[in-house]
This record gives sequence, structure tokens and C-alpha cells, in this order.
Amino acid sequence: MKFEIIFYHSGKTSEIEHLISEGLEAVGLTLKNACAATTPEELSEKLSDSLRRTELVMIVGGTESGSESTEAVLSKVLKPTGGKQIKEYDIKAEDHVAAKLKQSGRQTIAVIPDDPDDCQALIPSLRKKLAEIYSLKETLPDQPETDKIYEELDRQLSSVKRVRVENSTGMTAEKRNQHTLKSLKITIAILLVLAAVQLGAAAYLFLSQL
Repeated sequence: MKFEIIFYHSGKTSEIEHLISEGLEAVGLTLKNACAATTPEELSEKLSDSLRRTELVMIVGGTESGSESTEAVLSKVLKPTGGKQIKEYDIKAEDHVAAKLKQSGRQTIAVIPDDPDDCQALIPSLRKKLAEIYSLKETLPDQPETDKIYEELDRQLSSVKRVRVENSTGMTAEKRNQHTLKSLKITIAILLVLAAVQLGAAAYLFLSQL
């Protein structure tokens, strides 16, 4: 299900957009469009456009009181028709920060504070209420069992032991080690020969002095 966001008298748009989009993804709600409004007339126009495209619209900001607040604009725009009633819900977080939902039939408008921390605190309660209204099921990512994690880790480690790593010359690590060992043996043999020669020379000089 798609939803849209309208930022009204709002500053940190990108951060809040990310929080809302990511927070509602677990119940299958995906962001379709985001725009901004700066005047009551512009908010009214953009809200009408959004409601023609989607059933769920988030209005971020404008939560202050006054004639230009979101609530003041909505009270003028939302007129129940055809016997439909507008249901209102308060969505609260633990610190009593509140968002408001206005629902008429299948259409819902959420009014959310223009503050990233408040927005993040409200997301779980907002997600739960929207899931209830639209009969959505929350799908959390699967958490792998501990035993499976260890099995996968062992499998990967075993695989690493069997890997033959080649360098740019085409020599594998195993071949490179064998070559190094062979060179070391030759070097040791040469040193032993030189030591024997030097020892023999020293013995000759010592005996010649007797």
C-alpha cells in the first residue's frame, strides 16, 4: 500500500522522511511521493491532490496553534459527505508526544510533529494503528537461530581452508611456501659448507703453529 508525505512549515524533511518510510515498511506501507507546502492554501491544494492518488497521507509539521496550523486548515478542508463520519485518534508515545489521525472510510490523514526524535518515538504506535485500520500484517525480518549461525560460520571457515590463493604470477600460496622452503634449505646447506671450510682452515692454521 502506498502513502504520501506533505511537509508543512517543516525543516528536517529528509531525516523525517527516512524515519517514516523505514518505520512503516514493516507493515507493507511504501512512500509514493513527498512534497512541501508553506501556506494554508498550498497545503489545502496539495492535500486534495494527494487524497486523489492515495488513501493515506502524512502531514508533517504545522502542529502549532493558530489560523495557519495544520488543524485549522484541516477543519476547513475536511467536510463529511454522504453520511460519512470523520474518526479521530490520538497516537501517543511514552513521553506523551502525540500524533493525530483523521479517518473517513478508507482514507486517513496523519498529522505528525516536525521533530525527528518525536517522530521516531511515535512510529511504533502509528504503525500499529495503521495496521489495524488497513488490516495490515507486520512482517519483521527473520532472525537466524544461533545453531544455524555457527553451522554457517563453520562451513565458511572450512571453505576458506580449501581455497588456493594465487598471486599475479600464477603461483599459489602453497607453491610459494614450498619454493621458499627449498631456497632456505639450499641456503642452510651452503652456510654449512662454508662453516666446514672455515673450520678446516682454522684447524690447519692451529696445527701448523704447533
